[in-house]
Amino acid sequence: MRSAFGPVLRALRARETSLTSLAAELDISKQAAGRIVEDMRAADLVSQRSDPADGRARILSLTARGRAMVDAAIEIAAGYEETMRAELGAEGARCLRAGLERVVECAGSAGDLAARRVRSI
Repeated sequence: MRSAFGPVLRALRARETSLTSLAAELDISKQAAGRIVEDMRAADLVSQRSDPADGRARILSLTARGRAMVDAAIEIAAGYEETMRAELGAEGARCLRAGLERVVECAGSAGDLAARRVRSI
């Protein structure tokens, strides 16, 4: 598992998509997206098939293993949030989440590589 897999897993969790659309959504080059997707295909997290509407394009989707990884990540995050509520109280956990969301929002507006990395967390 590489940190670059996270944004792709999140994007493909929502829907199947083409490599071009994925790259645009992630704000990275098609070549960079292709390298990540190839690594994810090798790890059996992503599959691809021909797009019936465009023979040159490939449709990307999560494999069963990829869906299981997303489900596990969601479960871990939910457990973490529950721990934060237990440690900080509901209001403290809400404030922490709001603060972290603000950090990501600010980083996302910078438009540089570091911002994209923070945004992908």
